[in-house]
Amino acid sequence: DPHEMLKQSEREAILHLLSERQTDGVTGTAPIDPDWLIQDGNLQDYMLYYFPRSFYQWEPVNDYFFDFLENNNRGLIMVPGQHGKTTMLLRWFIYVMCREPQISLSYTEKNQPTADKRGNAILQELVKNKRLTDHYGQFKPAEKFQWSMASFTIDQRPFIGDSPTFMAWGAGGGSILGWRANI
Repeated sequence: DPHEMLKQSEREAILHLLSERQTDGVTGTAPIDPDWLIQDGNLQDYMLYYFPRSFYQWEPVNDYFFDFLENNNRGLIMVPGQHGKTTMLLRWFIYVMCREPQISLSYTEKNQPTADKRGNAILQELVKNKRLTDHYGQFKPAEKFQWSMASFTIDQRPFIGDSPTFMAWGAGGGSILGWRANI
């Protein structure tokens, strides 16, 4: 759990700050509302609450990156390595799953083992991040839906469709074409 690595004073400061932002400065002691965290414009608050260690590594370029993801239908972002693009993108996928559980996401990497590794990182967060599971429930379905690094459907999904919640593809491997995805 990413919150276990924080000092108690850091955890309290984060909760106080988010409570003040949530209540427009009225109080710093209100419980954090998960519905407020997933509203448009609250992505940084969501990241700070659920992924504080990643948020501490927030680069200014991430503001542009997320604005692009939220407001463009297509395009290309070119950013040098080691700026946290993959980590932040995977966190954003979880944000989108919480905000829109019916979503279908497709992620492509240079090869299938790397794509599987990224899918596994998301699965680990969905299972082990206590704040996420406390607010949104268990993501892993109790029924026998597919739950693997390459493809999974979250339990919060109201309707089961043809496409899973998340699919990870390796470029050149398998058939990416023919699968439907929103993102």
